[in-house]
Amino acid sequence: MKSKKRILTVSVDGKRPNLALSKVKSYYEKKGYIVVEDYKSLTQKVEKIFISCLFDWNRSKVLPWLKSSCPVVVGGSGWSIDSKLPDEIEKECPRINYGYTSRGCPRRCPWCLVWRKEGSFHPVHKLLDLWDGRSKDITLLDNNILADEEHFHRVCWDAYRHNIRLHFYQGLDYRFVNRAVASSLGMIRHKRYRFSFDEPKDFNLVDTALDHLSDAGIRRCQWFVLVGFNTTLKEDLNRIDFLRRRGQLVYLARFDYTRAPQYIPLARWTQCPRFFTALTFEEFLKRPENHKFKEYWKDQFSK
Repeated sequence: MKSKKRILTVSVDGKRPNLALSKVKSYYEKKGYIVVEDYKSLTQKVEKIFISCLFDWNRSKVLPWLKSSCPVVVGGSGWSIDSKLPDEIEKECPRINYGYTSRGCPRRCPWCLVWRKEGSFHPVHKLLDLWDGRSKDITLLDNNILADEEHFHRVCWDAYRHNIRLHFYQGLDYRFVNRAVASSLGMIRHKRYRFSFDEPKDFNLVDTALDHLSDAGIRRCQWFVLVGFNTTLKEDLNRIDFLRRRGQLVYLARFDYTRAPQYIPLARWTQCPRFFTALTFEEFLKRPENHKFKEYWKDQFSK
């Protein structure tokens, strides 16, 4: 009996679900291949290796694989923002309760790669295309699902009628939140919603979005706040303090994962709800473990 050919898939970014490699698996299994995901258990030769590298700090983990005797295909934004799967593999839609219903974004944010890699917003799947028919949870990776309100409402309706809990993995765009959008968000089962407050000029838009969300019964969300790109420390603190006063939670999104020391106490404060809800940042800096950071912030508080 002729043995089946083998394909190896490798994610160098850890054990998190990898949609691209799931598409590779789906495509090749339909063609009769055996797809191996654990290279440590591999005992036979493979025809081809597909490697995903999402984060550039993991590029060094790819290099040893390039010495393999069989063809190696490397993709992912951590390797090249131009990398793409072949069309016949990209159109695969494995029902793993995880993936995209849309790609792209109408924004042209200079700190973001999405519009360069995926182009303008365009729907690609219905919610139920991702669903295995059993799970009560689906994680959506859409980068700006609110950009098309009609598509967004269809996704929410499918989730509502099948009692599926949605987890919007990326930050939702507050600029698209109106009463109807907030109503749909309030209607469905969901994990805590995430938004991004990147532009210091948008206080009024964020305030309006929070009012719509509150009216829909959504009292607390998590907000990514971009720092370390083109804002001052005062602008960063103003956005965070505004969200705190509105009863929201904050995750400090440090551009390019900067480890600049002025952001260390800010991250500690925002990532500990016990401190964040009870103390102002100025009060938090007075704690003994934060004294060494006070120098960076001494001119940022009102007298």
